[in-house]
Amino acid sequence: MQTGDSPLFILHGDQDQTVDYEEALSLQADADLNQIPYSFYTVENAGHGPDQVGLKTNGVDGVTFYDLTLNFIEAHLRDGTPLYETRTVPATGSSNMQNFNGSVTGKLSVAELEPLFTNAQRVSGVNAGRAEIVSWPEAFQGQALAISLDALAVGERYSGAHWITSLPARDELYLSYRIRFEPGFDFGAGGTLTGLAGGNPDSLANGVDWWAAPVVWRPGGDVAQRLYHPAQMSQTGDVLPWDHGDSGTRQFRVGEWHTIEQHIRLNTPGLSDGVIEVTLDGELALIEQGVRFRDTESLRLNKLVFASYYGGGDAMLQPVNNGRVVIDDVVISTHPINHD
Repeated sequence: MQTGDSPLFILHGDQDQTVDYEEALSLQADADLNQIPYSFYTVENAGHGPDQVGLKTNGVDGVTFYDLTLNFIEAHLRDGTPLYETRTVPATGSSNMQNFNGSVTGKLSVAELEPLFTNAQRVSGVNAGRAEIVSWPEAFQGQALAISLDALAVGERYSGAHWITSLPARDELYLSYRIRFEPGFDFGAGGTLTGLAGGNPDSLANGVDWWAAPVVWRPGGDVAQRLYHPAQMSQTGDVLPWDHGDSGTRQFRVGEWHTIEQHIRLNTPGLSDGVIEVTLDGELALIEQGVRFRDTESLRLNKLVFASYYGGGDAMLQPVNNGRVVIDDVVISTHPINHD
């Protein structure tokens, strides 16, 4: 490297085990020595490659690393004004957090769950054999995760599966996943699905310790949002129907793939300016503004609550036959997600 060389765009995860992060620091030092301008982005707790750093799902100031790269190149090719900066950014997880394609098919053990959902806590249903890696055509493509829901059972311990995995703390995130209720599925009295959350799950949603936003299904397959927050009217959280617009209450259709995208922006402590919005199959189904998730800045968005189980307090109200749900392409992002 020598003075007059082209400017550099450096993007590196500080936990890269393939190309050591020290290589990026060395490149920065050489650029400084030779007075070569650069932009240098470090992604905390990220490994090697575009999925790990979140090339299309992570970034700064609302701009993805992918677009920052294009902007950097275009500014130099078209005599624009290049942006030179050094920033450290939390990881969001990979652009395709989990598509299950690298897993061995068959029933999962808790040990086999670890590489799929790192440091999973409060794991239920896995050792009972209710979580299984399946292949196409049962998967959307490649492989997927299938959850069996036991008949006449309710709750995370006795029906389906549940676990909680930590995420880098943020104030705003997007979650997306594909889901299919297999033919013959009986929605019964309702159930719980995956959603974002924050804080300590052993605590109450009191504005200081915990909040959560699991997706739920209701009798007949109606879809809704359960929200645990300080102003909730019920001990079991408030239920917000997915009925935005002229399409009425949204419903899951048995045997078809659906795509859920949940977007949450936490409120400013002291204000009720939080937002939760959800799309189903690309159509806005819920937008709730003025939400108070928290009363302190220390309560963040830092949990993914994976769930697929029958809910309610009376097992006799649930189906008499076992059910099965298949989940694929779980994505966490700082920006809207495009599955196409």
